[in-house]
Amino acid sequence: MNSKIQLDNTLEEKQYKCRVKNRTNETHRTVSLEMELLESCEFGFKPGQFVNLSIEINGVIYSRYYSISAFGTKTKIIRITIQKVESGLVSNWLFNQAFIGMRCLLSQPKGDFIITPSHLEYPLVLFGAGSGVTTLLPMIQFLHTNNFKQPLHIFLSFSSVDDYIFKSEFTELVQKLENSYLHINYTQRSNCPNVDTYRLHTNRILDQCPDIGRFKAFISGSGNYVANMTSHLLALKVEPSDIATEHFSLISQTPLGQETQIKVNLDNEVICDKANGEKSILELAEDAGAYINSVCRNGLCGACVVRVEGNTRGGCTDVLDTHSIEKGIRLACCTYPIDDCSVFSDTSLS
Repeated sequence: MNSKIQLDNTLEEKQYKCRVKNRTNETHRTVSLEMELLESCEFGFKPGQFVNLSIEINGVIYSRYYSISAFGTKTKIIRITIQKVESGLVSNWLFNQAFIGMRCLLSQPKGDFIITPSHLEYPLVLFGAGSGVTTLLPMIQFLHTNNFKQPLHIFLSFSSVDDYIFKSEFTELVQKLENSYLHINYTQRSNCPNVDTYRLHTNRILDQCPDIGRFKAFISGSGNYVANMTSHLLALKVEPSDIATEHFSLISQTPLGQETQIKVNLDNEVICDKANGEKSILELAEDAGAYINSVCRNGLCGACVVRVEGNTRGGCTDVLDTHSIEKGIRLACCTYPIDDCSVFSDTSLS
């Protein structure tokens, strides 16, 4: 009997057959796949949303969430853009192996990090880093289609010039929009002449957008990037209610490979006594053969909730409410121990 193993698709959501219609290498680390729906269905989309993609790899069916970087309402073509990541089984396989004609499954678009007609009346500022910029592109297209007239500032951050995803598309859209400004920064030294390298901070943001305190903001990228940009905007008097965020991943700020002796317990059993901030609680548990439920592994679905006692970084995304966070509830997939901590699968707040 030829049975297939299914991983990370426990949400039991409806998925639709599709095939890869086109493949485009965007940079040396990113590829875009245009997916054509093969079933008749009402496929709704709001700019900023993502889909759950399921693909078979070596007899195992994996599901992962990817942001939609373009959506054709009439053609039913969905474009997702994938970046290679260290130890990223599915993303790396898609980058290296995805081919035109390949079949897979897609869920309906989902996510609350969206731009809507109500935003057309306000000045907007968009922040994106790395592959996080992919979710901003449909937002800007939406603004152009709806004849957006308010001030628009777009801050995009990349490691290097070679990592700039959708350069021509961003540039063309900004040129078409009135009163819009595109700000690019690179964080790693480059051999390219006249390329300045720096990380965004409060003063640089203020120099580019002096009246940012009256803007509504969208931030998309890694957990650390989102946290940093949020802190800058709060310091610049942007109202918390005017800041929308999308976390793709949360990376520990502890230097990789640092010799530490952090001990992590799961349900009163030691799963690691030499954590160094490199791996999340979920990864540490998996290395030890312990079980923590997980689905998306990106802080989006909330399947890996745990209760944590001790000092950690990350682990708090929009799927958790303030009361839960205050009681120590965290997402194991994006929580990194920075000191001895105890983790409990029982998340009861009583």
